[in-house]
Amino acid sequence: MSPLRSFLRILTVIAAVGFLLKIGLPQIPVLGAIGEALVYALLLSAISGPLIYLWVVKGLASQLSDVSSARAAKAKFRALLDTVAEGAVLVDGDGRIRHINRQTENLFAYERTELINQPVEFLVPERYREAHVGHRQGYMANPQPLPQGIGRELVARRRDGTEFPMELSLSPVETDGEPLVLALVTDISERHKVEEQRLLLSTAVEQSTESILITDAEGTIEYANPAFERITGYSRDEVIGQNPRVLKSGLQDGAFYESMWDTLKSGEVWKSAFVNRRKDGSLYRQEATITSVRDSSGRVTHYVSAGRDTTLETELKEQLEKTRLLGD
Repeated sequence: MSPLRSFLRILTVIAAVGFLLKIGLPQIPVLGAIGEALVYALLLSAISGPLIYLWVVKGLASQLSDVSSARAAKAKFRALLDTVAEGAVLVDGDGRIRHINRQTENLFAYERTELINQPVEFLVPERYREAHVGHRQGYMANPQPLPQGIGRELVARRRDGTEFPMELSLSPVETDGEPLVLALVTDISERHKVEEQRLLLSTAVEQSTESILITDAEGTIEYANPAFERITGYSRDEVIGQNPRVLKSGLQDGAFYESMWDTLKSGEVWKSAFVNRRKDGSLYRQEATITSVRDSSGRVTHYVSAGRDTTLETELKEQLEKTRLLGD
């Protein structure tokens, strides 16, 4: 209730009670004018006081209690945001920052007071701000929950001008009847580094001149690189799901493979030279190194074989050796 409405209510009560007293209160000549005025004032206070208390004061107290509860709820909500692992930014319909949590301060290196009432584009590199305004206005026109991982990644700007990739989730909220948007910001710099390293490793394996074969713990082929296809004549699709025994030439006995598995199961790296058979049936010599891959609990999950075709090299050595013997 506004102060003006409360004042008008008080006046209404006093005027109504005064009117009724003026009509119903008999004149008492003995008291005189001053005495009558005093009795009138006392009766007016006695009757209007409880009415004013019930109608106005109690109503104000109830509203103050509601305001206090709303403030307590808002304080609790803001305290809850400070426990969130992500940066939390509360934005109003005009795109201005109304509140941030501690994690946002850590992410952007700004104090909370420096960001309040700033446009949210303040946290975006200048070259993206105009486009961001358009995206923000489009979202505000039809705000809906937008979980992380949906939509495009964004770039954020710290206080010192450095930038970092971020992932954003948006949720419409309402505070004191005002529509707001809660943006949760996650720094995904480490994720990008991991992805870059993975891409680098994948590119290195794909472009390696050595045959790379990856199997699961049971020996089922899960990956073969282009060098494997070139050396063996098998396409990747033909060997995925197969066992490396499709390459067996039959020139190595069972003891050879038994020794290989004993070495791998013991956690050691196995390395040897042997003869395999290509898809067309021709034989080729190979030097291979097989390594076991273990998870965090130490359990073997995969085997990685890296090998090179030494057929020409071996044949050349044999030819040179024959030439030397003939020369002797």
